[in-house]
Amino acid sequence: MKRIGLTISIAVISISLFYAARWFVYKPNLDKIRLDNTYEESEISYRRNYRELIQIDELNNRDFLINEAVKAIIYKTEFPFGSKELDIEHTKKLISILNDSSTYRWIEWGTPEYSKIIVFEDKDGNKIGFTKWQSLGETDSYPYRSVMKWGGLSKMGFKKINDIIK
Repeated sequence: MKRIGLTISIAVISISLFYAARWFVYKPNLDKIRLDNTYEESEISYRRNYRELIQIDELNNRDFLINEAVKAIIYKTEFPFGSKELDIEHTKKLISILNDSSTYRWIEWGTPEYSKIIVFEDKDGNKIGFTKWQSLGETDSYPYRSVMKWGGLSKMGFKKINDIIK
């Protein structure tokens, strides 16, 4: 009986270590993505300057990867770790949602714990941007655009994104 308990314990520990190692091996390097892609990021928007900053973004032709991203990889940052790829159709749909001001509302949740990281790639496989996703409804994206307000999602924005990345 003791031997069975020990065997089960070793199996559980081995599986846990396997999944933990997978996370450290497959975890995307967000700092490298920022260094490799020097986008001119938008100024953080507030209610008082939102319209002005949106106009500046439009004038400077700044959006969130609309014409660049062709693939997205979703990394789970919680156990069990793993990843999945989105095809070009779902990637374009997600990019469109992330560029829509109605996706966001003026709220943030404090210090978020992101459960997923979505990394976007161009046609050559280069990692060109990312969105960190919190299951309470907050995002943090690079490159940041004023349309994203503070990253808090509207109910409809949350639903649309969650339907794609679940």
